[in-house]
Amino acid sequence: MIFNENRLTGIRPEVQEAVRAIAQRTENELKRNITVSEGFRTFAVQEAYYAQGRKGLEEVNALRKKAGLPAITKKQNQKIVTYAPAGTSAHNVSAAVDIYLLTADNKSLESNTAMLTKFFAIVSEEVLKRKDTVVWGGHWKDFKDMPHIEYKHYRSLIKNNPVVSNDKNNTDNTDNTDNTLLILGAVVLMGLVLLS
Repeated sequence: MIFNENRLTGIRPEVQEAVRAIAQRTENELKRNITVSEGFRTFAVQEAYYAQGRKGLEEVNALRKKAGLPAITKKQNQKIVTYAPAGTSAHNVSAAVDIYLLTADNKSLESNTAMLTKFFAIVSEEVLKRKDTVVWGGHWKDFKDMPHIEYKHYRSLIKNNPVVSNDKNNTDNTDNTDNTLLILGAVVLMGLVLLS
């Protein structure tokens, strides 16, 4: 089962197909469910994420407030969470999602390293089956983004989308306030995974 499946709405079909296959295998093999923390991401959200770890806490939290995100701590602001400025992320053109494994009771994000290892093996296998169209952040060499799955050719969408390519300051694309708790949990989980 996919929690927050509505966040797949409008996402590239290639990415949706991969996520659904991952969810099915995860349910069958691990007896667990997954959640989609983010799909489409506004420019304002992307700008706030990009500022994190690069700008002062006050400026980052001002950008987060503008994007409808909760404030972060000084410690959280010491970590870069994305390398894509606003308008350059696959999320900005509905070509990426971030997914997480849930605990057995579906109440929180999984932190058990052994269970996450099994889950990431499923993610890797399913993405590799679709390597001509989909990419997983866990396969990246320089920056591991374990929850991230994207359409391989998303840059052509950015190039051909006048709203994205010509208006990098458009910040009124959608409201993201309902996923703030999952985003915070996702950042914490990503930190745990990368540290282990």
